[in-house]
Amino acid sequence: MEKIVNLAKSTNGLERMIVWGSFVSNVESPNDVDMLLIMKDDFIIDKVDPETRKIFDYVQGRIAFNADIFWTKSSIAKETIDLWLETYQMTRDFKPRGIVEVIIND
Repeated sequence: MEKIVNLAKSTNGLERMIVWGSFVSNVESPNDVDMLLIMKDDFIIDKVDPETRKIFDYVQGRIAFNADIFWTKSSIAKETIDLWLETYQMTRDFKPRGIVEVIIND
């Protein structure tokens, strides 16, 4: 997770980061990381170097970091982000689960 955070920060476009799943549970050794990166409106993926770009490609992120990384720009409707967060707060059998917003300080 630290590598993903550092890569996202290196773009100067990271606005918010949400993490959920076993990584924020009481599981002693989580299997993977599940996260949503919300990037600034002026974020341009074409300006991102190839290594960093892996975190913005679902399949490459899964292979390189054993992580389910989703991303969007902050210009997406607030209602859409809220719906995503509501969805991520439920397990497959509709039980509530942990979800946290990670505050990134430079």
